Amino acid sequence: MTDSIETPTTLLHRTGRFGRRMIAWATAAGFALIAGSAFAQSDAQKTDDQTPDIAPFMQVVDDPTSVTMQMAVRTLVPADGQGPTITLFAAIHIGDRSFYDAIQQMLDAKDLVLFEGVRPTGAGYIAHEKDMTERDRNEFTERRMKFLGSSVVTYKASHRAYPETLNELSEGVDERIGRVIAGIGEDAWGHQLVYERDLETGTFELRSAGSDGELHNNDDIVIDPASDGVYAMETDTEGIQTILAESLGLVFQLDAMDESGPNWRNSDLSIDQVMERLDEAGVTSFELMDTLQGNTIGTKIAGFFLKLIGKSKTMRETAKLALVEMLGSAEDLLGALPGEMGTLMQVILEQRNDVLLADVAHVIEHEPEVKNLGIIYGAGHLRDVQARLETEFGYVHKSDEWVDAMSVDLKALGMTQKQAQSMRTMLRRQINAQMKMLERQR
Repeated sequence: MTDSIETPTTLLHRTGRFGRRMIAWATAAGFALIAGSAFAQSDAQKTDDQTPDIAPFMQVVDDPTSVTMQMAVRTLVPADGQGPTITLFAAIHIGDRSFYDAIQQMLDAKDLVLFEGVRPTGAGYIAHEKDMTERDRNEFTERRMKFLGSSVVTYKASHRAYPETLNELSEGVDERIGRVIAGIGEDAWGHQLVYERDLETGTFELRSAGSDGELHNNDDIVIDPASDGVYAMETDTEGIQTILAESLGLVFQLDAMDESGPNWRNSDLSIDQVMERLDEAGVTSFELMDTLQGNTIGTKIAGFFLKLIGKSKTMRETAKLALVEMLGSAEDLLGALPGEMGTLMQVILEQRNDVLLADVAHVIEHEPEVKNLGIIYGAGHLRDVQARLETEFGYVHKSDEWVDAMSVDLKALGMTQKQAQSMRTMLRRQINAQMKMLERQR
């Protein structure tokens, strides 16, 4: 069949009914991926009037052999020369390993890296809490201690004994969890939490001295293995993003990148802090959060079909092309979300960006030794971040570098460049139709 008579419809038909379903499932899974890394345009739209020239942080380019999604590495400098150079790294949570290798090398060279990563419930920083009452401090401390208690129980499940100290705990669990544990050894009043294990009874105790700072008083908070909310945590759950990466021959960001370097610092909320902010905004449906964690029936079914995609190189590249095109339209698509889902996206974007920018302000004010600051966050966050760095912090754009993040092999797909362009046009039409439908529901 020649290029002149092969239409987008016949191109898609060549994959068969099963193939079309695979594309649909890949697109649905891609939506979850976007939600995890590019939280919409709703807030960015508010800043466009102030900073209308902010360029996208992702782009799709093609050549005779491939279609490639590229992510921006954008450098900003202070207009008055006072402050660190800030480089924004647009992240996507699955991609080619070469992408993560490239940005890892660039980030490791920075004096400091602030990175995205919603922390487990109870593992948030107190600096990211809003005005706290004594009751709030008690609840915050109890959540933190339950997370630590669950980590102790999880440690025992693999080591057959409780750790001797919290330091031993942090060194004996998954490295990412260990880094979290190492940074949350105090209660909400700034007092060190006390951990003790009892070899005779085969149990342990975590204790906070409470507001008065005196141990073994009536206001102590105590957690042990029998406490509600203390349990062995699952460590082998497979989320939709991991399934998607494996099916498409890609890698998951958390598996591909090393965030343990001394210059890497988490700059994000914990799950319970996100939930509190959503509750304040009146959001009651958390289906998206379940989707990202693979907890809905729909995502489990999608995961099954995605695994089937991985068994066919042609289907894998077809689904990848659909994903690339959808990711390229991520900001517009998510910005059109109606009702509670739109509010959820806006809250998550704004509140997490607030945390990031507060950390940036702290670095500028209190860490003058930091001359080159790197920020790696989902691409959808960064238009708002750049706008606020320019309008609130006095930064100006200096340069862009584009890094290949995900490539589609047209030879494996069995298409020419022209045919791939036709299919992309058809996919964009489908995405535009979906956006119009969502906008009518707003």
